[in-house]
Amino acid sequence: KIILFISKLFYPFVRIIQKLVDAISRCFLKKRKSLTEEEIKKAIELGGKRGTISEAEKDLIYSVLEFKDTKVSEIMTPRIEVKALKWDLSQEEVLEYLRKTKHSKLPVYAESLDNIVGIIQAKDIFLNENLDWHIFLRNPLFVPESKKIDDLLKTFLETKKQIAIVLDEYGGTSGILTLEDIEEEIFGEIYDEFESPIKLIERVGEDTYRVSGKTPIKTLNLELGIDLPQKEDTLAGFILSHLEKIPHPQERFEINQREFIIERATPKRIISVILKLKK
Repeated sequence: KIILFISKLFYPFVRIIQKLVDAISRCFLKKRKSLTEEEIKKAIELGGKRGTISEAEKDLIYSVLEFKDTKVSEIMTPRIEVKALKWDLSQEEVLEYLRKTKHSKLPVYAESLDNIVGIIQAKDIFLNENLDWHIFLRNPLFVPESKKIDDLLKTFLETKKQIAIVLDEYGGTSGILTLEDIEEEIFGEIYDEFESPIKLIERVGEDTYRVSGKTPIKTLNLELGIDLPQKEDTLAGFILSHLEKIPHPQERFEINQREFIIERATPKRIISVILKLKK
């Protein structure tokens, strides 16, 4: 069941899942229809030794298997970082906010974030700019902090929703979690090994670059002509060693006279950084 579930959710990676299914079928499914998690792991190891499953593919499958015990509270965007729309905003204010933030989905609240009344999709508003934006509100999905991620993924599939409002034990809003957040948490560091089109370093302005957290410091120094210390292997490791914490999105700081702005991050990983070189 877990293999079928993963295949449906992460269709772009179906080639990898098929390799896993083939390996399992050859090893264990001659007499039985069900498998233990330990048997799945043995099949993965055997596939790795035979060369039918690469190291990157093994890492991906293991991350999925180990993910099942994670609670939504561990990887959600916390309340303090939640971007949301207030119910009484005008049409013009909503359009301006959506253009500025570029979020595809946002919660809508009345009075406070503890009273989420719906979810809007930016495309609904942009395709119908002359219609009152309130009519496009969709029912929110509420889940407790203790809900397991694999259960939430099943709920996403069943309800065809991609964002959940996470509630604390008192019913207040603790944070939000999207399908994209979960995908990043699972695929994170190994995503580029599956022919991802994401660039490690991209120029976005004068002396300004978008840099992937996994960019090797050596590569960064060579391409940008800078001299960051190479004690850590990657940009993410370099930042973490200086701050001794995972910074929040939009957090700004200077290291070695370079300005860093955290563009994207989860509670466990720095995904991308805006680096400004000072002349």
